Amino acid sequence: MGFRDYVDSSKELIDFVDKVKSLSLNNIDVAQYIFDFVKEIKWGASPIYKASQAFRKRNRPQICVSKAILQVALCRIAGIPARFHCWKIKFSQSVVNAINETLFRDSTRKFRNLELYHVAAEVYLNSWLIADATVDKALHPVFPINTWDGKSNAYQKGFEIIEDYGSFVDVPEIALKTNKLRVPFYLKPFSPLMGFLINRQINSLLEKLRQISLTK
Repeated sequence: MGFRDYVDSSKELIDFVDKVKSLSLNNIDVAQYIFDFVKEIKWGASPIYKASQAFRKRNRPQICVSKAILQVALCRIAGIPARFHCWKIKFSQSVVNAINETLFRDSTRKFRNLELYHVAAEVYLNSWLIADATVDKALHPVFPINTWDGKSNAYQKGFEIIEDYGSFVDVPEIALKTNKLRVPFYLKPFSPLMGFLINRQINSLLEKLRQISLTK
């Protein structure tokens, strides 16, 4: 699949944008509505979806790249320039501590920090602005709730940037390559199943955090 194939369009996407534009007065309002809509799709482990797929699967957890693809596509359909930004990141120590306190307080197992490639949307509203809609608000026991005023950058709280790879018109190639499960050649026939099981475990842990948030 070519990079541009990910940022596709569909009748569903166009109808959604038409509805948003009918409720909004200007591009800032439209971009903010799209940001809030994408943000509340559950963040989790998933394949990288095309925008039309991400919209149809919006009730399922989605990786940051898929959420950014949907956000960029919706903005472009609305006539608002949008692109991708890519970083290498790790979680802040406060996030690591919160995960261990919330999920592993009475366990000898502990969550260890890791480095990840992270992708978010940039939107042009008089200037290019980071509008990172990755983490849904139900994860607030660990991640501070992210908001965006449409006038300044909104970086994802709880992420620490290790390296900034800059902006991309299309989905960053590095994000596509690193999303593939690396396994020995003799296990490659089983890689789809292994990927599914790993994703399910990650999403199960994130769902536990969301359930805890309901009690706070």
